Amino acid sequence: MSTQQSVLFDAPGPRARRVIMIGNVVGGIVVLGVAALVLLALGRKGQLDADLWTSLFTADAWQYYFIPGLQNTLRAAGFAIVGALVFGLVFGTGRLSQLRAVRVVSGIVVEFFRAVPVLLMMIFFYLLLGFNKVDDAPFLAVVFALVLYNGSVIAELVRSGVGNLPKGQGEAGLAIGLTPSQTLRSIQLPRRSSRCCRPSCRSSSSSSRTPRWGRSSRTTSSCAPRSSSASATGTSSSRSSWPR
Repeated sequence: MSTQQSVLFDAPGPRARRVIMIGNVVGGIVVLGVAALVLLALGRKGQLDADLWTSLFTADAWQYYFIPGLQNTLRAAGFAIVGALVFGLVFGTGRLSQLRAVRVVSGIVVEFFRAVPVLLMMIFFYLLLGFNKVDDAPFLAVVFALVLYNGSVIAELVRSGVGNLPKGQGEAGLAIGLTPSQTLRSIQLPRRSSRCCRPSCRSSSSSSRTPRWGRSSRTTSSCAPRSSSASATGTSSSRSSWPR
């Protein structure tokens, strides 16, 4: 068992595992029963008739609905990912700025867009862009909402990640003559990115190393008395073999 598991919760025993298994089985049966009741109710109302579902497998449905919808979804995701990363880096760095005005403005923007639901922002931008007769308003509304919300989350991750770094890294940058902004850009932000990109690798490696360390420490502590007793025995036997 890894160190993280031992810190978060105790390992379940045989009785707890049986209770968990029984709960999973009962929960699965309940879910299947509810799904069967829903399907029976839909069937009685004629919602499962073949005439209502065969249109999904026609060429027109895939040509004019499914394929364009998938393309627009992937396109919106691509623009939103890039925009959210840029937004998060800019405003996350702004929250760490030495200028109070920049920190306050960045904090207001980040906290506001983090608190507003994404769907509400999509509806707002859709109505705003549609009222102004902007082309492709639905697509732009989705992209703007995703960029603002996810970018605010990334900005907070940048701020908290840099804040959790050891203070010695920032002090080392200042000691070699860098300004606070140069230290942030050259040392703290790259270090924060490297720490955040490898959490799974660190956790897996630490979990695989922990048992070996534990065994080695227990072996060392348990071997110490035996080694001392062995040395004492060897000393006494050597003394007994001396000629008198």
